[in-house]
Amino acid sequence: MIVVIAVAMAVLMGFGALAIDTSMLYLENTRLQTALDASVLAGATLLPDTGLARLEAEKYLNANGFSADGVEFDFENNNMVITASGTKAVGAGFSSVFGRKENTVNALASAEKTFTTSGFSFDYLLFTDDAGFTLKSSDPLNIWGNVHANGSLNFSSSWHPAGYSTIGGRASAVHTATIHNSYKVLGGTSGSAPKEDMPDIAKIEQNLKPSQPLLPGDLSTYTVLNPANIVPGVKQVFTGNTYITGSCTFTNETTVNGNLYVDGKLTIQGTAPVCELNGTIYATGDISFGNSFRGKGNVFSGGSITFVGSYIDNDGIIYALNNISLGNAFISKGSIYAGGNITISGYDCTLDGCNIFAGGTLTSGAAAHGKGNIFAKGSIAFNSYEASLKAGDMVCVFSANGNIDIKYQRGRGVLFAPNGKITWQGYGGSYYGHIIGKQVTIPGKVTIYPLEGEPDFMGNALVESIKLIR
Repeated sequence: MIVVIAVAMAVLMGFGALAIDTSMLYLENTRLQTALDASVLAGATLLPDTGLARLEAEKYLNANGFSADGVEFDFENNNMVITASGTKAVGAGFSSVFGRKENTVNALASAEKTFTTSGFSFDYLLFTDDAGFTLKSSDPLNIWGNVHANGSLNFSSSWHPAGYSTIGGRASAVHTATIHNSYKVLGGTSGSAPKEDMPDIAKIEQNLKPSQPLLPGDLSTYTVLNPANIVPGVKQVFTGNTYITGSCTFTNETTVNGNLYVDGKLTIQGTAPVCELNGTIYATGDISFGNSFRGKGNVFSGGSITFVGSYIDNDGIIYALNNISLGNAFISKGSIYAGGNITISGYDCTLDGCNIFAGGTLTSGAAAHGKGNIFAKGSIAFNSYEASLKAGDMVCVFSANGNIDIKYQRGRGVLFAPNGKITWQGYGGSYYGHIIGKQVTIPGKVTIYPLEGEPDFMGNALVESIKLIR
């Protein structure tokens, strides 16, 4: 009997040890899984930049008590998915009495960054919100859709090649709607229509404002360079991460193959291209590029950024806490953000699916082409009469609190100034899309067409989404 009891106690102790060790393994596996989940979610916010994403993911690993040494990171789906896999050894605990030295736990987590179109459809091609304003035209105005005024409406053209102007939808106003008999209104006219709500600019601002590029990693791991040791007239090539301890000027072209952190102002001069950027430039002061610029990474300035040159071609984010001056033609695949004003003084402004965001005003001497969004909290002015319109162009222009003044003859997208006045001086021109403002003035004979396929009012504004996928 004693032998049976002894055997039973040994078995029970074994099960108890197994239960305790299993609980410990479960706890450690949960801790590792939680750390990996947090790590990839944080890293995904900086995709598709795999270098910055890895650094951010490692930072969150450390914050959760794990070292990056035991974790492998992989990237897939055009660098829009980050995966972390890790293994941790756990002491055997009570089960060590049965000869087991240690146990291991394994975990894997993946996070994906996606972009989706966000917005809402808007029923009017031409819309004014000011209750005391009269939307009017004395020249032929053709609108192949609906028009509405929360005030009054007065169209009184007396000339048209075919004898009349056409409103292809309905013409409505809250107060009075006066339509001259030279107009054909295919959808009917209403002078006592209900008030229509203006779209929400706050939602648009939230969607279009790019995130501030983060400090590129731990500065203690950077190679430190004193500005006094920079040799003038020599091409600068930075391979790896470099920390320059004060303001500096490079008097010849520069190649940055890692991350460059400048504690002060940065000036780069020389022949074109003055800078080839394959990493991130982060300066606490102003940045000035004295010639053409080509970049695949992010540029951040704690002050202002000035570009001078025959072209700017950038894939990353250009971000300044103050102003940005773009001195000539540019093609941007990445977003441009200025906490202050943006000035474009060149002859061309081509967007390649990006957003331009100004915390102040935006003034351009060039017409905007391509696909993208232009947003300013203040007024926006395009002072070019350039009439060209390329196939597939769709540039949406938003002013939160100011006016929009457009001089070029043709456009496609959205003009939206909910708290200001839109003036489109496109005499004889055409616009494909929506013109929506507190007030709208169109001096000249023009035609407004619906956008092909009538996409969302937001156009190609993209909303970033981060989620765990495994």
